[in-house]
Amino acid sequence: MKRANTIAIQVPEPIAEISEKGFRTFKVAEQQRSFVRSIDSAISKALKASSGWSKENIPDELQKTEFNYGGIEGEIASKPTSSVSHKSIYEGFSRYLNDRWNFDRRRFLNIHNTTTLLDELINSSTKATLEQKIKLYNQNELLEEEGILEWTVPPKTIFPLNETYETLNREAIVTQAKAKHIENYLKNQIIEPFNDELKFRAASSLGINLANLRKTERTTIYQGNRAFNVQVIPKRTVSYAKAMSEIRSDLASLLSGDDELRSEYKVRRIGNGDQMSLRRIAKKLDDSLQLHTKTVNRFEWEYDPILEFAAIATAE
Repeated sequence: MKRANTIAIQVPEPIAEISEKGFRTFKVAEQQRSFVRSIDSAISKALKASSGWSKENIPDELQKTEFNYGGIEGEIASKPTSSVSHKSIYEGFSRYLNDRWNFDRRRFLNIHNTTTLLDELINSSTKATLEQKIKLYNQNELLEEEGILEWTVPPKTIFPLNETYETLNREAIVTQAKAKHIENYLKNQIIEPFNDELKFRAASSLGINLANLRKTERTTIYQGNRAFNVQVIPKRTVSYAKAMSEIRSDLASLLSGDDELRSEYKVRRIGNGDQMSLRRIAKKLDDSLQLHTKTVNRFEWEYDPILEFAAIATAE
């Protein structure tokens, strides 16, 4: 039997409702989105690799690698960047303050030594990595030429199957553009509207205000022979980067002689240099953490086939 080497994606008509047809449309959209995302990812990976730069071969500065595939022109911008674990920095600094207070019985800390320790934590939590971005110079012309129009999709789009894209050409770039377009369409016209409608139904059923959610809420939405188990979870998110940036900024100002800030930190000269209040820097850390902490709602749902099975059993 001859193996198929192409697949036809026929995007369903958008239906933003909790119904039998709406659910089926949503599931098809999810499967199609997963497929076109894999194509987009594979071609992006191949394009970036064509620049010659990688995480094992990072340039010292920004490098732009131009390409031209059948008249489609663009560039891959590759530059060194850093991946920082800001939470590790916070945990290390917080542990340092607690140890000085609880074990050393210290009430004042040397400003210079504390700054040096924080810088060491930052360095040890920072990893060099590579950032790459792809830009098409004539993207608008490409979309128009290939008939890729915003908010519309063709009745059927043909994509290759099992393609590794080791050899890049115009067809590959066009394929990626089509994949991106279909992915955005599925997300904005089907997947997100379905999720939003389910979230609205859940909030109405529970009688809750999603903006002021305090605890996890659960419910089941019934529609015909379909049941959806829904939970809305308030999740605490912390910007450790912003909190620790404020701490580092205060330490720099203390070292530079900011009189107002030095007064707040009760700075005094003791033996081997300027000392600041441990209690004050600990309070600053707590205040910064609280300031940059917010709660966002994570919405989760799963399809429960129990009603569908019950309907089948009744029919039998």
